[in-house]
This record gives sequence, structure tokens and C-alpha cells, in this order.
Amino acid sequence: MGLTETHPKVEKLSRWGEWFIRRSCLNVRDKGTWLVISGPTGVGKTHVGEVAVRFFNDWAVDLCVAGVWKNHRVPTAAFLDWPKAIRRTEENDPEMVLRDALESQVIVIDDAGAEADRFKSGAGADLLRSFLSDCELKFVLLTTNVPRAEWTEKFGDRVADRLNAAHHHDMTGAPSYRPRLKGAN
Repeated sequence: MGLTETHPKVEKLSRWGEWFIRRSCLNVRDKGTWLVISGPTGVGKTHVGEVAVRFFNDWAVDLCVAGVWKNHRVPTAAFLDWPKAIRRTEENDPEMVLRDALESQVIVIDDAGAEADRFKSGAGADLLRSFLSDCELKFVLLTTNVPRAEWTEKFGDRVADRLNAAHHHDMTGAPSYRPRLKGAN
């Protein structure tokens, strides 16, 4: 049994990943350069983000030499595991933790909304709002397990507005591609 038989939405997910890379490579900076992929665990969201960052890290110099990036600056890409970043900002200065990602032209924010909010402070959502504001002119791919209908409740109005303005691919209902552990129910 092939991947497409066990994961029927993988082809469309791949096309959205390619769309994001193509838009970023062509340096098209208009409305809609952000992509949000939402869905349950194990459907390939993180994989798409990792592939995009790996592509840019492997081909950045070639893209620059080819003149794709008009300012002739070598494009950089950053992968930001959002829950880990939140934990690190609790121990350090948030600007210091996020600075490297903000210096990149392509940013993948993985697993937004999965951060633990031990004190119900909403600090993660506030930091996401601030970070996304700083990413206004960047190419952003954000993955989340939070369904679109719950974005406002989880992230607040400002973040939800930004995410709703992005292109969105919903993986709800797609089965996990991860093999089940033997003996697990």
C-alpha cells in the first residue's frame, strides 16, 4: 500500500509546499505570501516546513547568483519549533531567542498553539502576535494543530486575522502517516 493510499491528502499538501517554495524563490511579495497548514498530528505539516527550509539552505547562493532575490542578498531560511522557542523565551530574552529567525527571509513556524501555558497567561499568543507583526514582509509557513474555527479563541483576534489573511490548507480528516507501534491500541 502506497503513501497516497494511506494518506490521501498528501498530494495536495505537497503542492501547497511547492507553491510556498516557488513564491519564495520568485521573491513575489504581495498579499498572500504566507501559508498556514492546519491539521492533526502526523499528517506531514512539519515535514513540509523542514523541506522548505532545507531547500533554501541548500540553494540560497544559487538563487542569489541567478538574481532571483532582487537585492542580491543570499536568502536565508529559519525553522522555528514554536513550543521550544516559548520555553527558551521563559528563560531568556524573547528578542534574543527569536532574533536569528527574524533575520531570515523565509520563516517556518512549526506547531504554533502547542506550547504549554502553565499559568494561563496567554504569553505564547502575545509573543506569536508580536513575532508575526515583525514577519509582515517575510515569507512565512506556519503549521498548527489548532483548527481554523478555534484560531480566535486560541491565539486572539490579531493573530487570527493575520492567519485568516494567509493561504490556508486544512488537513483535518487526513490519517496519520506514522506507523502505529506494535501492541498499541
